[in-house]
Amino acid sequence: RTRGCGGSGLWRDGKLYTSINFRQTRSLANGPIRVMFELMYEPWDAGGTMVRETRRVTLDAGHHLNRFELSFTPAPAAGTSLAFGIKNNKGSTPRVDRDAGVLRAWEPLQQEGFLGCAVIAAVGTSIDAPTDVPSMPIPGLPGEEGEGGEGADAEQDALYDEAVRIVTEIRKASISG
Repeated sequence: RTRGCGGSGLWRDGKLYTSINFRQTRSLANGPIRVMFELMYEPWDAGGTMVRETRRVTLDAGHHLNRFELSFTPAPAAGTSLAFGIKNNKGSTPRVDRDAGVLRAWEPLQQEGFLGCAVIAAVGTSIDAPTDVPSMPIPGLPGEEGEGGEGADAEQDALYDEAVRIVTEIRKASISG
């Protein structure tokens, strides 16, 4: 089962458990600078524990990445990890930086243009990735060098890496400062 770009689930004993569809919504802010809302899911089985998920989505004007915060009630059982998806289609460049807590992909769209998807874990959270996702540092993160593609694609790919790096650094500063 795939979770696509930024989709989530719970990983336990080598199996992915996921919610189905949200059943309730709650608007917390309605622009023009920020839109924030919550999605509440019916209880679902996460490997023997019924959990209820609430997903808070924040979209800020002028920002290129949105923020998703997930909470589960009750807390998932010990040995359960939060799982996120990033797309790894033909032509995409997925990257993992375990130290920075970042999974990201940059891919061409079918018609024209590109789509970037990044999962930036909370500061201090460790991440891992399946072995079929290349583990390479994201260029621009302190002390790291990565690989790029060719031509204009490589330039846009590098710009996306820089955007992810900036958001990661801002998050670190806002949490620790």
